[in-house]
Amino acid sequence: MQLSYVSIVTEGLDELRDFYVEALGMTELSAWSHDGFRALQASPGVVLALHTPAGLGELGLGANDAARYGSVLAFDPGNAEELLLLHEQLVARGVPVVRTPFNTPYGSLQVIHRDPDGNAFRLNTFTSPPGSTT
Repeated sequence: MQLSYVSIVTEGLDELRDFYVEALGMTELSAWSHDGFRALQASPGVVLALHTPAGLGELGLGANDAARYGSVLAFDPGNAEELLLLHEQLVARGVPVVRTPFNTPYGSLQVIHRDPDGNAFRLNTFTSPPGSTT
């Protein structure tokens, strides 16, 4: 399993995007970016996702959760079948589900759970590669 996303919650969406683009040379995945969300290519296969507190709604997390989630990790189990199998295994272990499997508008299948400390984490698998416009 590999890390596929790191999400940061921010009030300064475009300022933070500009920082990572200008200071660290990341590239914006503009086809994925929309109101409340900016996607940046952090490294091959890894996306830095910037969310406004209101943009957390897309993940099934409310704006009131923003203070609690400074960052949200996402792990890629490899493909949709493995993601769904792992999700079912987590459910069988009693791991809380925040959001059942869903397709994102930017080309991935995701499910959101909480760890024992209550931190949200995503399982994510791309149906099209990061950076792709298809």
